[in-house]
Amino acid sequence: MSVRKPSDRELLRVLLADAEGGAQADALAGLDPRRGQALAERLAGLFSRALRNRPARAERVVVAARALARRMPTSVCRAWAQRLGGVLDHLEGRPAAADRRLRRAAAHFAAAGHHLEGGDTERIRVQVLALAGRFTDAEKAADRARSAWRRAGGADPRRRGGLAMNLGNLHHLRDDLATARRHYRRAARLFEQAGEGPRAAQAAYNEAVILTALDRLDAARGLYEGALGIFVAERQGALAAQADYALAALDLLEAQPDAALARLRRVRRRQQALGDRRGLAHTDLEIARALLTLNRLEGAEQAARQAEIFFRRARHRVELAACWSVRGAVARREGRWRRAGRLYQRAADELATLGSALAAAWARLGWAEVRLAAGSAGDALAAARVAERTFASGHTPMRRAQAAVVVAECCLELGRLAAARRAAQRALALARRLASPRAQLAACRTLARLERRRGQSAAEYRWLRRAEQCIVRLRAGVSSEASELAFLLDKTDIYEALVANRLRKGGRRALAQALEHAEQAKARALAERLRRECRLPARGGRSQRLLLLSRLERLERHLAVAEQRLDQVSGASAGGTRTRSLHLAELTGQRWRALEDLGIRDPTAAVMVGAPAPSPREVLETLAADEIVVEYTVLDDRYQLFLADRRGVLEHHVAARVGEVDDLIDRLFFHLGKDVLGQEHAARHGELLARVCRGYLRQLEERLLAPVAGRLEGRRVRILPHGRLHGLPFHAFEDRGGRALLERTTVSYAPSLAVLGLLARRRRPASGVSLVIGAADQSTPAIEKEINAVARCLRPARVLRGPAASARALGLAEAGLPVLHVASHGFFSEAGGGLGALRLGEDLIEPAQIQQLTGMADLVVLSGCQTGRGAVHSGDELVGLVRGFLLAGARAVVASLWEVNDASACSIMTDFYQRLSEGLSVEQALVCAQRSARQRDPNPLRWAPFVVIGDAALEWTGEGRWRRRQEAC
Repeated sequence: MSVRKPSDRELLRVLLADAEGGAQADALAGLDPRRGQALAERLAGLFSRALRNRPARAERVVVAARALARRMPTSVCRAWAQRLGGVLDHLEGRPAAADRRLRRAAAHFAAAGHHLEGGDTERIRVQVLALAGRFTDAEKAADRARSAWRRAGGADPRRRGGLAMNLGNLHHLRDDLATARRHYRRAARLFEQAGEGPRAAQAAYNEAVILTALDRLDAARGLYEGALGIFVAERQGALAAQADYALAALDLLEAQPDAALARLRRVRRRQQALGDRRGLAHTDLEIARALLTLNRLEGAEQAARQAEIFFRRARHRVELAACWSVRGAVARREGRWRRAGRLYQRAADELATLGSALAAAWARLGWAEVRLAAGSAGDALAAARVAERTFASGHTPMRRAQAAVVVAECCLELGRLAAARRAAQRALALARRLASPRAQLAACRTLARLERRRGQSAAEYRWLRRAEQCIVRLRAGVSSEASELAFLLDKTDIYEALVANRLRKGGRRALAQALEHAEQAKARALAERLRRECRLPARGGRSQRLLLLSRLERLERHLAVAEQRLDQVSGASAGGTRTRSLHLAELTGQRWRALEDLGIRDPTAAVMVGAPAPSPREVLETLAADEIVVEYTVLDDRYQLFLADRRGVLEHHVAARVGEVDDLIDRLFFHLGKDVLGQEHAARHGELLARVCRGYLRQLEERLLAPVAGRLEGRRVRILPHGRLHGLPFHAFEDRGGRALLERTTVSYAPSLAVLGLLARRRRPASGVSLVIGAADQSTPAIEKEINAVARCLRPARVLRGPAASARALGLAEAGLPVLHVASHGFFSEAGGGLGALRLGEDLIEPAQIQQLTGMADLVVLSGCQTGRGAVHSGDELVGLVRGFLLAGARAVVASLWEVNDASACSIMTDFYQRLSEGLSVEQALVCAQRSARQRDPNPLRWAPFVVIGDAALEWTGEGRWRRRQEAC
């Protein structure tokens, strides 16, 4: 009776399941050597697939190949076992063992006459030897690979492409980038000839790495994105994650941390699917750094902790220290000095133990800054001086300049003014040589503080102006919304010092300068975004202007990269540092020359992309005779009030303390939110609530408006709030006689003078059809009545209700409509960044989605709860639904500051549009509607929630178009 021979699949299963046992002895007994060779080749294929998809399984395949070689000791089986083992040693960081095994494998293949496989083995040795720094031996291995292939009659394009790839890696490691790039491009061509798309993409990816090092970022990005597309199409998860990670690194280099964050989160999902724990940890660390840049401290702390868990278990000490540094930076920004000091200390000690002197000095400098903030200037001074000496010996002038600034700050705190001046001048000299505005900013800030201590007001002002110029230069490389919101996080003190300096000087000119400096730190990110929405007129030379705009965008990204390169702790040579500094200076000059050229061709476009914007004085000059501006800022924990009109700044007053006003705001909004508790609650407590709220509104007027209230009567008042004052109903403030401010004047709001001026400049033809969207439900039955009344006033108008009132409906407003009216539920929460949202059907519309729209309606009315609320970021940036619609193209937005009553909102909106259709401006129509509502019900919860933000002087012509009202009627 014959015994059935096992199939190859069964033999492979036995080898993989029982590689060290005896079950394979019977299975392999009497096996033909040629079949054993085929099994070895099958194991090699399994090994390659395991490396791509399941790295943990690769070791089992190597053990099986060795077992096969023991059972069938032919040259071919031994060769494969040695080769697979050598590759595994190489991947696990054992280059000497890998080279020994690969040499034996090549000898076995040569003995068996398998010259192609022998050449392949020598090709692998090229990579192993190159990474081990044995470049000469690697070149000899490449020659042996070519010789073996010639003996075999020649190699196919796939094999030659693999050798070209490894030679590219060899020259890349040698820093011979031009030769490396030639080899990578040749490898890509050969792989394409062989139909190996993923391998060609790998070669393109390697070329992109070289282009990144050469700062040719546009070309690098194109290659990365091409490679990513191929990896995704071929389902190469690990390679797709690698390419996405590289694109995220480019985004970080170009100072776009929000874009990098989105990519890194996508990379993280891919690595989770692959089970790549090491990759996950590295991605979490980069996510933490990006979140820290964006000042999202809670997320940064969480991501750094997640990365720390793996690095601690795997004993990756350098990465572990990096996690501690990120967490130390988070604790420092939160003001938790003791915790920050401990984390920085641990990171510095760990890095010093590993011999990473420069990285340890950087962590030590962070510890010094924490100690200085905690009041221990002596300890901080000693640590900062050690760090400065380390950076000096390590040829890292950027870090040395930063350390010198900390030394100067410590000396200033200790009263050693001469030593502080020397250290600050040393930092400034280094920063000038580097042409780095970031380093110059820190040095100028310290020198200004020094002059203030010496009582030299004029000298202090000069240094502060130089610091302000550095901020302007730094802002040129910041283009993304999230980056701009975090930009002024550590720079507002410059503007506060400028305002304080001018107020101390006194006089009409100094008062105007104080307002100008206050404006520079007020909603600048919003102003910058509005300036960039360049609407080029259709006249000659448009293509040349577009080319200039494209060139400016490219230069600004390159400026960000050049600044990042200078900030690297890499021990660059003095010559390399000077070359980078000259490159940065050259890019800065090119940018200003391009702006001048654009200014000649199109001054409006030049302003919108970064040329100096009109000053506050120029914006004030455009006001009508009956317009007056009340602008707030904060200085020394007190609100400062500026009163201005078309003649300039009229008055300055110091208002109440910030804490006192904030306490009143909290109490007011606690009661303003109670109007949604139902009719029974309103019947019982409505009168008491109204009395309490009116009392708080009177107290707020006394603290914030009383000094100038008399000058506002009969004028059109533009309120420019600051900090917590955003979202405060100034129009509902009452004087001691019980008169609301809107009974004495008309009131509108704007984020800043610059934003007000830019919104007033917006001009575009609008279609005559308005859009009315109503998303009613059982809790808001009056919405149906409201949208019908609005549509009658806005004829012609398109009405969308029910299922049609969805997120897609907002896209219809991109056609430059005159009016967009949205009646729906609105939401706002202080938690999670304090962002609002609109509910349209099943869709929840957030500000980020809204600001992606373009060509938004001129007037947007958001008839819902809390649609005008937002979160205040650094630089007095109010982020919420209103900001989203302004960025999308609106000129004015009507929104609510608290929960609105359904019936009251319907009544006010109906009255508002009726008066708008009669020819009143937006501000007049809203004020008249609110005055009528107040006469019916004096409870401010009912009549006062709506405000107009932006260009409130728009007048409805009755033909679906707007004109801007200039003078009082």
